Amino acid sequence: MKKRTYEKIEIKPYPEINRPKEKTLVMVDLIEEDDVLYLTMYSTSLKEAVARVFLDRRKMDFATMIIGKWDTWGKQLWRDANIRTIGEQHLDSQSYWNYDVAWKMFPLAASEKVKVYLKDVTTCYKNEPYDLITNFQEKVLSKKREAKENSKFIRTNKVMDMFETADDPEGFETWVEKLFVKKNNARFQKEEHKVAFIQIINEQIAVRYFNLCKYYSKNEHTGEREESIMNEFEEMRFMLDKNSKKLTKYERIQEPWAGELWVKRGGTGNNNKRYSVFPENIKSVLSGTYWQYSKMEILAAAGKQFNPLDYLFHYDHNPAIEYIVKAGIYNIATDMLSNGYWFYGKTAKSLQEYFSITTEELMMVKRVDPKLRTLKQFIKLKENQTPKEPDMILIEECRIEDHNFEKLLECEGDPVKNIKYLKKQAGIKSKKTTVNSMVGTYFDYINMARQEQWDLSEKHNLWPKNLIARHDQLVDIINKKKDEERMKKLRKENRLMKQRQKRIDDRYYFESQGFLIKAPAEAKDIIQEGQKLGHCVGGDSYIKSHASGKTTILFIREVDKPEIPFYTLELTEDRVNQVRGKRNELPTKEVAAFVNEWTDKKIKNTMLQEAV
Repeated sequence: MKKRTYEKIEIKPYPEINRPKEKTLVMVDLIEEDDVLYLTMYSTSLKEAVARVFLDRRKMDFATMIIGKWDTWGKQLWRDANIRTIGEQHLDSQSYWNYDVAWKMFPLAASEKVKVYLKDVTTCYKNEPYDLITNFQEKVLSKKREAKENSKFIRTNKVMDMFETADDPEGFETWVEKLFVKKNNARFQKEEHKVAFIQIINEQIAVRYFNLCKYYSKNEHTGEREESIMNEFEEMRFMLDKNSKKLTKYERIQEPWAGELWVKRGGTGNNNKRYSVFPENIKSVLSGTYWQYSKMEILAAAGKQFNPLDYLFHYDHNPAIEYIVKAGIYNIATDMLSNGYWFYGKTAKSLQEYFSITTEELMMVKRVDPKLRTLKQFIKLKENQTPKEPDMILIEECRIEDHNFEKLLECEGDPVKNIKYLKKQAGIKSKKTTVNSMVGTYFDYINMARQEQWDLSEKHNLWPKNLIARHDQLVDIINKKKDEERMKKLRKENRLMKQRQKRIDDRYYFESQGFLIKAPAEAKDIIQEGQKLGHCVGGDSYIKSHASGKTTILFIREVDKPEIPFYTLELTEDRVNQVRGKRNELPTKEVAAFVNEWTDKKIKNTMLQEAV
């Protein structure tokens, strides 16, 4: 399509044609030497041309020129949009732009030109110009898409053929076998490993990711362990240009029409997954490249799991990772690959300056090899004290999340001693309880102790023997005070409720089927009912309504547990409004049957629908 030539064709002025119903007018012309038909589309409201569509039936092609619009480089804007899209985006014609009436925008002479031009190329049901053009353009676009996909598929297959013919690195199979260990004597066992390696393919660095799996079983007759052949699934492949650092990703997918195939994808990663990385060929593969001194082979040989591609990218932004790995600080190096972005671009003359620690503390870090989170918490601890190596080991063991560590720093006392205390308390609660999960409870306890003005300089207050029990005790004390304050405000209602109790019980008290129904004695009974069952009856509005007689609250109890909240019933003018149990649970069949019997004998004509 000669776009640069066609855009120079003079645009004819708006034709004065009286067509009040249509908001768009299309005029048709033919470029005879190229056998190209072009449509000039006018807006009747603007009275000017807004777009041109060029159709080439010989080459089965078309192009759309948006008049008065330019691309980023200041050139005339061309698009592959079809006539329907042009109408929706650039013309004031949405009301008329549909299958039934859009053809009306063509004057009669223009319509005939379109029909004659496209009659041997495409056909459609109504055989109108708009339909013919739309059908022709869809054919062209479909053909272009197919050609593009085929071209991409061919290029991808060519690259994948190079992968298929490339041998695995020498020693890779032996290294993989050492990863698989029969861990137990179970009858059936599945063992999986995610592994990765790099190699040179077509003068580029290829990064390959595998999921390997073996199944073990126990022979019931001989008692010997048997293992299956290793199942190997290659998840992804990347090609990294050694010079331009351009990355191309290939992903394995399952298509119903083609089975398994490799496709080119966008993106650079694989969701922070970690892999065991084959170390023996890394140095030779990276030799002579930007990454030759990255020391990735040391981290891989140490048995740390990481994404090799993440390592190469991180080295681009933070070359200091080379010195961190050389120092044997492997866990911090591994963590930096996934969440060490704040180190990007950071420079320093030494690791001490880099991490803001002393030489003695650096030696601690080398010996302990902590996680990055542990180092950050250790540095925060330095702001108020001088932590020692055992403190770093303790923080590493307890794995406290950063937001919880901040809470510990806000608590009274020595943070390290607090951690030791919580470690002991976690063991009291359960073997599976973590220190991290206990921090929130301790922080709440300290805040409540401050509220009650307890002396936290006293050890028995700062570190109670049983944290959970003391925490719950404080909760009860504070709630009791709140309830007392609340009861002072509800003094009038409480007096009225006591006066109503006998009258209500005389009329509504009932026992049957192992249940009883009774009236609350005072306001605190309704408050406790709402708290224990977790519903809204404990609110002040219910208490006031019950005290004034606007509504009546009744308690349903099991006969052998008359003081334990079970279900709550609301009654208004001898009509049951609702019956709710714990967390607003509907009544069981047994409770519903009891309530129905109670209404029959005490109220009559009120039936309660059972919960399904």
